[in-house]
Amino acid sequence: MTEIPARKNIIFLAGLHRSGTSLLHRIICGHPEISGFLGTDVPEDEGQHLQTVYEPGSSFGGPGKFAFDTRSHMDESHPLATPESAKTIFASSEKYVGSFRHR
Repeated sequence: MTEIPARKNIIFLAGLHRSGTSLLHRIICGHPEISGFLGTDVPEDEGQHLQTVYEPGSSFGGPGKFAFDTRSHMDESHPLATPESAKTIFASSEKYVGSFRHR
């Protein structure tokens, strides 16, 4: 399994649907020293669609409805909140590194 590089700073941008995270993602990726998912062929280049550890919001009812599904309520005690899950998520992003663009 892939090791997470110790010398890279990684930002996980998260938020509710329609909360401005897509706009913030584009703004952050506009910085010449920052790269991010672009051109991945998934909605809004969102990581929820690029990994296989956690179910996407649509599995819990989609925008607005997922919050009422107790299966979507996860915190640090959740069985999937492990170092192994983190490594799996990082490894799944490796195939999209070519889609990272520095501006």
